[in-house]
Amino acid sequence: MSPSPKLPGEPMLGLVGTLPRQIRETESLFGEAQIPRIVSSQRILFCGMGGSAAAGMLAQGLLLESPVLFVLNRGYRLPAWVDENTLLIFSSYSGNTEEVLSCWTQAEESFPTLQKLVITSGGTLAEHAQDAGVPRLIIPPGLPPRASLGYGVGVLFRLLGHLGLMEQVEEGLSEAVEILEQGVKNMGVEANETNNPARRLARRLYGKFPLIYSAEGMAAAVARRWCAQINENGKALAHCSVLPELNHNEIVGWELPTRVRAESFVIALRDRADHPRVQRRFGLTKSVLGARVPGWENIESQGDSPIARAMSLVLFGDYLSVYLAQAGGIEATPVSAIDLLKQKLSEPQS
Repeated sequence: MSPSPKLPGEPMLGLVGTLPRQIRETESLFGEAQIPRIVSSQRILFCGMGGSAAAGMLAQGLLLESPVLFVLNRGYRLPAWVDENTLLIFSSYSGNTEEVLSCWTQAEESFPTLQKLVITSGGTLAEHAQDAGVPRLIIPPGLPPRASLGYGVGVLFRLLGHLGLMEQVEEGLSEAVEILEQGVKNMGVEANETNNPARRLARRLYGKFPLIYSAEGMAAAVARRWCAQINENGKALAHCSVLPELNHNEIVGWELPTRVRAESFVIALRDRADHPRVQRRFGLTKSVLGARVPGWENIESQGDSPIARAMSLVLFGDYLSVYLAQAGGIEATPVSAIDLLKQKLSEPQS
């Protein structure tokens, strides 16, 4: 087994491989001394953007059938339904995400007595939380936000377990670490290239338009992570849809011109907990579409616990996105378009 050659995107390739270590490290970050004095609420609003929202997105998918409403807020304003029964979680890896800071300001002005919690590595958000006496879960700095998912998952899921909203969290995270470590061996920098499933799929997918299909819930949250990683690491567009909804509309869209269909590729994220009718729909959808779909790949989750199965799919998508960049001879780490947009947003309006 020989290591992968030094190719563009190697920094991010190494960072993807730290996912299991990050989850393991959060056990000490979320020790007894750091457990926030938070009581369970009827509703949780998770404010975050981009990579800082990824852990919340996965939690929302895993808590789809929970009696507690867990909602992601990806904007500048809090929804009108926020009240005294809502726990507000503000997540910004840098601590300087303007949308999250806007929500923080609104919360402090309109709902000063609401329960709040901050997840960050520092920055303005950490300072505001400290000044307001709001509990902070501080994670290690210095990473691209999308490469800090293990820290976010570890602290958020442990918090949800502490609140009694997510079951068997420690067991799930422990199993996830084991599966992820094996996944790093199979798909990471030291993996045999010939047998590397993420690299093989990236070669098939390069130059195509990927459509990520999944069931609702956990897999749909992972599918959105896949799209975001393909966007940022792979520097490519991607699209995700869920079954059964796509059977009521998108399936007809495959009747579009042949030229567009020829450049499309379906990746179906499969999980054994998917509803039996949805499992049947996957096969029937592929059959009905037939030759209209030039490429179709099923990716099965691994593990017993929902957390482990979710993270197994996440790791595959993270590696795939970096190998897409390498297939095009580009670097996965830089996000120049995002940097340019932030620069322009910081300039005074003319």
